[in-house]
Amino acid sequence: MDNFFVSLLILGTLFNISKGEISQENQDIIRKWMPLYWLHSEEVFNPTNFDYYISQMQVRDENGNVIDPKPTAETLITGDASKNLHLNTVEDIDCVHCYDEAFFGMPVDQLKPFAIAKVYNDDCNTIDVGFNTWYPYNYGKDVCLSFDPNGFCLVPRITFGNHFCDGDSSHMRIQNGVAKFLKVNVHTFGALYGYNNETGIFDFISGENIEVTDGLDFEVDYPPQVLMVDGHPELFVSNGSHGNWGAPGRHKYLQFFIHLDDYTDRGTPWPFYEQAEIIDYEDASGDIEALRPELQFRKFQGNFGNIDEVGCEITEPLFGVCQISACGGQPFGGNPAYSLPPPPDPSPPVHCS
Repeated sequence: MDNFFVSLLILGTLFNISKGEISQENQDIIRKWMPLYWLHSEEVFNPTNFDYYISQMQVRDENGNVIDPKPTAETLITGDASKNLHLNTVEDIDCVHCYDEAFFGMPVDQLKPFAIAKVYNDDCNTIDVGFNTWYPYNYGKDVCLSFDPNGFCLVPRITFGNHFCDGDSSHMRIQNGVAKFLKVNVHTFGALYGYNNETGIFDFISGENIEVTDGLDFEVDYPPQVLMVDGHPELFVSNGSHGNWGAPGRHKYLQFFIHLDDYTDRGTPWPFYEQAEIIDYEDASGDIEALRPELQFRKFQGNFGNIDEVGCEITEPLFGVCQISACGGQPFGGNPAYSLPPPPDPSPPVHCS
């Protein structure tokens, strides 16, 4: 068993981790530190609510047979019976620039996101919280394989790395009512920031490299700070691919035989801190039977999006991925302590700062 999860088991015993309703006081603390997201000004693949998303989908089996043509969050088949099922657009997607209406998501003011919180009830009132975002479609990259000396592309660009559905989350540690750590997850990598009590912003601590192949990785140039707006950290969502960054601008994260960049700006503000429902992690992931009907989809064990990949013969030999890959995320994030440092040692003395 992973040492991290062993430590969580010990903490659960010693700290009486919350199970059930989170107190109003702790909910107020969590909401105070939730982020403001900025969607890119050119973003067309917006976030969505699961109830709207599933209303645009069918339930199919692994052979493509329609099992339920009009599922809802409440009626979705769950448990062992769902292991070989998946959600699928009503019309199959068979080209890289073919889009279903469901892929465009919803207007920001209609979103109902979730924040998953773990309250440890220790001497530091440690709270870990995950800010979970759900997009029905991820647009990858348009890359050029041949440039002239002036940097102009000499051949048509190739699109690759798109995928059906896209679950993203960043994570925060709060102690004694004040943020301590913020983990900003980009794609498969991310950066850890620490809150500076003197300046009131988050400073860069460390960042993960991007791994290209076994033994070959590249250092990512992360923003040095995450700033605050009206008391909330600003997180910037990259255009199309939805990676979270701590600043606006161009983010170069892979400069190999192809160049991969993310672009962020202050486009559409998404007040996540106002909209998000705060859910206790132990209820959300443990006693799932207790979830209210519209959250029963958490028991679905299949894939939450199309599974038939597109354009693999074009880009897989070059990049190792298809033009459109199968669903790349889940609509309801996991452990809020993921990728954060372990909580304080429960044996005395406890140091919270």
